[in-house]
Amino acid sequence: MKKLLTATILILSSMIPFFSIGVKAAGSLQKNCQNYIPNTLIDSVNILTNLNSTAPGMNISVNGKWYSQYITENDLGGAENAVLAQLAILAYEGGYIVNVCIDMGSITGIELVSIFD
Repeated sequence: MKKLLTATILILSSMIPFFSIGVKAAGSLQKNCQNYIPNTLIDSVNILTNLNSTAPGMNISVNGKWYSQYITENDLGGAENAVLAQLAILAYEGGYIVNVCIDMGSITGIELVSIFD
């Protein structure tokens, strides 16, 4: 059985009741998603100073479709979203294969997938 090294970031949100953040076993992200996109690349990352005229945020393109998320430390996302933004940039710039969680049109989790057995 192929072993996967994963790093999972899940977002605490007022609309999405995730209660786990940090390193998880392979595949745990999928259990917490409405829309799970496995083994893909991040096409592009765009960091914004004012998403929807509300707060700092980011847009991430996966499979040609854009998803948004706030990255401010308030009730719109929290510090976890800032970590999610850093992970998205790392995965994009490094060309890493990721699993992505999308809920209600927002990116809510990224799981780095290792190529090692």
